[in-house]
Amino acid sequence: MADRGNGNSDWWTRAACLGMDTDLFFPELGDTMGGVRAALDTCKDCPVSVECGRYADMTRACGYATCGVWGGRLRKQIPDKRKETDG
Repeated sequence: MADRGNGNSDWWTRAACLGMDTDLFFPELGDTMGGVRAALDTCKDCPVSVECGRYADMTRACGYATCGVWGGRLRKQIPDKRKETDG
């Protein structure tokens, strides 16, 4: 199993969000902030939020920083899906 940010490869198995719908943590433009707040509320009491945030800070996808809610924080921009469907 891959190291997910802190030298400990299983921190994510203790995450409060484990098993939840991941869409909650990856909002798109036009989504209500209520969804973001729900994700942040999940992170609030998570026992591994520090490790999660560290993982997000260290991880790149196709050269871009991690986006979405990680470690109790909304990271980077919310993607604008409308741009993908325009003309």
